[in-house]
Amino acid sequence: MAYNYITTVNMEERQLNFKGRDNTTLIIDSDGKLLKLVTDIYNKIKLNLGFCYEQLGNGTLTEGMKEVHLSLTESYVLDFLKAFGYDGILKKEKEERFAEIRELNTQNRELRKQLGEKLSNEDAREKIKNMAESFKSWWNINGFGHTSEIYFNDYGYLKVKLSGMISDAYRDKDNTKTEEDKVQYLKELGFEINEDKGVLANDKNIELLNVLIKNKYPSATIVNAEFYFGRGKSQIKNIDVFITNLDEII
Repeated sequence: MAYNYITTVNMEERQLNFKGRDNTTLIIDSDGKLLKLVTDIYNKIKLNLGFCYEQLGNGTLTEGMKEVHLSLTESYVLDFLKAFGYDGILKKEKEERFAEIRELNTQNRELRKQLGEKLSNEDAREKIKNMAESFKSWWNINGFGHTSEIYFNDYGYLKVKLSGMISDAYRDKDNTKTEEDKVQYLKELGFEINEDKGVLANDKNIELLNVLIKNKYPSATIVNAEFYFGRGKSQIKNIDVFITNLDEII
């Protein structure tokens, strides 16, 4: 009897490590210079904040004095951090964190490559079809209506070309919006629409469109918009949109 053995591999992406420092080495201040320095800074901070607290309590703190107190506090705290060499610690941590991020990005890219190789071409085709249909359905019902083009580029981003003309939405048991209903719905969102059901090309409509799309797909970016003139007014013809996070497309 033949048996098939399946090896399970952990395919989860690594996350950054944000654990606190656990260095238990004691700080040696044999000549007391560090203590004297930080004591002087501490007393300045305490005096400054105490004066600020007193003025606030008796109602004599002005905007001008508030800025003075805050400026002095910032200066004293920076002196305090410098006394302990914290600027060097920050620089070291920054370099270590960048190195860790680079390593994680490299490992996670390799992980995604392995996952992609495990997926069959037929499964990938069906997944792409499902994502495309999901987006087109959303834009048809909640947007202007028609998706002119939709494809995935070499980087795995979804690029769509959306029509600026308002068209009738899908009609089924879950949605019965007519074209007139769509126009009214978009007007209630604030869009300026002419009598030909064209969306006017202006800053307000572009910003509303950006909000509408990003509310559904946060990683989306409008990369281009084409306009044309109709009845003496500029209208939106097409809108090109990139969506970089495919997990947002359900």
